Amino acid sequence: MDSLSQIVLGAAVGEAVLGKKIGNRAMAIGAVAGTIPDLDVIANPFLTPMQAMDFHRGISHSVLFSVAAPLLFGGITYFFFKKDIHKKNGYRLTIGALPLIPILFLGIIAIYSAIGISSYWGAGISLFIMLALSIPIIRYIRKTPREIEYPSYMNWYWFFFWCFATHILLDVFTTYGTQVFMPFSNMRATFSFISVVDPLYTLPFLLILLIASFMRRQSRARRITNWAGIIISSLYLLFAVFNKTATNQVVKDSLKEKGLTYERYMTSPTLFNTFLWSSTIEMDSSYLIGNYSKYDPEKRIKNFIEIPKNHHLLAGHEEDEHVEILSRFSNGYYHLRYNQDSTAVEWIDLRWGALDNIVKDLPKEERFPMVYQLEKQNGQFVVVQQAEQRMGEEDETSDILGALTRLPNFLMEMHEEYPNLFSSYWDRIMGRWQ
Repeated sequence: MDSLSQIVLGAAVGEAVLGKKIGNRAMAIGAVAGTIPDLDVIANPFLTPMQAMDFHRGISHSVLFSVAAPLLFGGITYFFFKKDIHKKNGYRLTIGALPLIPILFLGIIAIYSAIGISSYWGAGISLFIMLALSIPIIRYIRKTPREIEYPSYMNWYWFFFWCFATHILLDVFTTYGTQVFMPFSNMRATFSFISVVDPLYTLPFLLILLIASFMRRQSRARRITNWAGIIISSLYLLFAVFNKTATNQVVKDSLKEKGLTYERYMTSPTLFNTFLWSSTIEMDSSYLIGNYSKYDPEKRIKNFIEIPKNHHLLAGHEEDEHVEILSRFSNGYYHLRYNQDSTAVEWIDLRWGALDNIVKDLPKEERFPMVYQLEKQNGQFVVVQQAEQRMGEEDETSDILGALTRLPNFLMEMHEEYPNLFSSYWDRIMGRWQ
């Protein structure tokens, strides 16, 4: 899931485990711990883009990591507190800066993006969130350290275990896929219950966490408030499970009504919500793409878009390294086609469906969120570039900084090209057209 959600979840889990002993330090360290599994991106400069995509959400997102890594991180943190290093200004500045820097950076990017698409409400909300997150951290850095109850080594072990385990579990809830069984299996597990960015999950959770951070460390109200945030966010995930289950039934009923047989199907939430779902159905030689909103007037999918598999375009190259990575990454849901000048094969990941049946009047060339271009080199198909990435998951094939700095330009370009894009998307979510 997105970095802000993982920061909030890590802070809340840290507070639940050790907040009574060390107060807001538990939130600050939990926020840092909640982002540690995603630091696998530091390996990107040493990997090709495709290897980086395959490596992300790998060993650092595995059950083994969540069990073994706390031995190291718990030991280091225990040592710091045992030696009273936590009282030194340098330590407090470092612990505060680790979450503060990405919060400020993400906040500025969000404000810039919102202004770029003339969403001044969005800019104001982004500014409020940035300040609300920053103020408690700045207070922590400036505050004179109080006496605390020193956690044991096992306390710190369980602290990091729960921060890592909940991070991994939340990622499994998204569509991207998480290699939880590494290094024993590179299978990507996914429940596909929630979008990689969903404000309805993150923002209420964040608000409740901030309220708890201003309460006294030993107060019962603080613990209740923090747990209320965890429970409410978990109930939202349960709500997403309910919506997915209902959507799955709608898909099966719609296919039955049309007399269609299929091999398998998947459903995934569209960006920013759990109300509008995309469905991808695998047939013998093609895929059907449809979508359904909880607010649609009828519990059925009216129209399916049929897309040929064209898997024969890679016949004999199924074991090429890049082909294997893409096949595993897309869980086998992919469409192949030649590019415009027929010099390369384009691999289209279909797990997020087709955007032109979600957003009105979107040109056909913009219909797929994730497109990879393959060319033959030394007898093997290799990805030479990622042709497009529209309104889908994070750009996980490159560094985080690059992906974030591209976001404002992408939003502004889309807003300039298609002024009705976001209003049309909202109308589809609300079931105003199918």
